[in-house]
Amino acid sequence: MSASALTLEPSALSPTSAMTSESAFPLEIYEHILDFVVAKDVDRSVWKRTLASTSLVCHGWHPRSRALLFRVLRFGVADEETLRRLRDHLLVAPHLAVYVEEVRLIHRPEFSRLLDSFPRWLAVYLPRLGAIFVKAEGSRTLDMHRFFCLPSVRETSEFEGLLLPYPNARVLTLHQVVWVDRTSRWKGKGFPRPFRVPLALTELRLMLNANGSRNIHIVNRLNFEYLFQACKITLSKLLLNLAPVRILTLQFQDAYPLNVIEFPHLDDLHLEIFMAPGLETRFRDGDRKPIMPYAEVISLIPRLLRRLNAVQLRILRLSFSAPDIDLAPDAFLDHLKAIHEPMHEMIRSSWFPRMKVITFDLGHRPRDIPSWQSRITTECLPELGKVVSIQVIPHDTLSEDISAPTCTLGSITDSVASG
Repeated sequence: MSASALTLEPSALSPTSAMTSESAFPLEIYEHILDFVVAKDVDRSVWKRTLASTSLVCHGWHPRSRALLFRVLRFGVADEETLRRLRDHLLVAPHLAVYVEEVRLIHRPEFSRLLDSFPRWLAVYLPRLGAIFVKAEGSRTLDMHRFFCLPSVRETSEFEGLLLPYPNARVLTLHQVVWVDRTSRWKGKGFPRPFRVPLALTELRLMLNANGSRNIHIVNRLNFEYLFQACKITLSKLLLNLAPVRILTLQFQDAYPLNVIEFPHLDDLHLEIFMAPGLETRFRDGDRKPIMPYAEVISLIPRLLRRLNAVQLRILRLSFSAPDIDLAPDAFLDHLKAIHEPMHEMIRSSWFPRMKVITFDLGHRPRDIPSWQSRITTECLPELGKVVSIQVIPHDTLSEDISAPTCTLGSITDSVASG
């Protein structure tokens, strides 16, 4: 979305307007309503107009509206001029910087200098920045980037340079970020090395748009593992979708075994088995080459869990795609039965001694939940249900947070004028 589409008039955040009569409800009630508007999955233009309108109604609503508008910054124009303008605006109105809690970098091939420029320009101007979102659109890989390239990875991880300027950053989301794929120019130029310094991340999200076959490479697996090592002391929440799970569970060479991954403080693990093939083996159009059968997709769950040493893990969230399940619900339940024994054995043998809850998000409507709850607990996982709580929950995925409310440079420009 362009900056002009999100631009606010200077009067939109003006605190001069006030209601003539005193409200019957306390201010906190209205603030919760504003929070709810932004939290819901609504079109960006809708919530942007809503906040602009509500800030005109009452002087007391102005602070919360502005805080919500600037909580997330999204860079859709990634050139040095834009970054310089943003820096200049923050110098003029430093009070706006305290609202910024998350920055999202949308990396496009035509703007390849974004990730190189961002940390050096803005680190000192965003003291409250707590979350960084990096999305690499298309199939572009980091080894084709002039800064994020394998020679620099050999000396240190590139994300040290991205995160170290922001000591308060606790959440990192990498969407469609890989180092090598089957079409890239990697020719055995060297393998990555571990991070030189630890990262103080408490939440990490790794997501790829494909089912993983394009990105299956030992370099990608090693980089994921080194990222885990760098933040293992502080990490409490981890989200992986299907492709990273595949990459982390495949044995590439005897020289790089699937060693145990240490997560001493991991409390919440979320696995999204989305964008998987159907429940039966399908074929790609044209070449008739079979893709991954769903039985193998489901089996990745216990295979990944065996790699983890996470003695503090309490919550395991499993999310699945409703269209895949609806193709053959009985077959899906049969696949769950196949992983019942290995998962029950891990829990019973104190592999995860603090495990309390396993949730299933099947992508279905709330009215379907009782039926699925009954079938999963009685037909698929009866013994597992005796040692942990098994819950089927309404559809709610962190991956959809990609489209959450954002604020572009145009919004900051207009708000500087209004103070």
